[in-house]
Amino acid sequence: MLARLPEHLRAPLALRYVAGFGTGEIAELLDLPPGTVYSHLHRGRRAFERAMWEYATESGLLAGHPGAGPRQEVTR
Repeated sequence: MLARLPEHLRAPLALRYVAGFGTGEIAELLDLPPGTVYSHLHRGRRAFERAMWEYATESGLLAGHPGAGPRQEVTR
């Protein structure tokens, strides 16, 4: 699923959750301001979650599961 994300979202997620780097380290490695890294991590997590839900739905993994209905976006 991670491979489906755009590079600008995929790289920070991989560095954070696969390689275990901190936000400051990711900012240095990618030559980005820390605020941009935070933003890309947030948007990347949301995109990854959507991709996982789509995959689970398309694959039938949620069939018969109580939460299998259409997913509602939470707005604040």
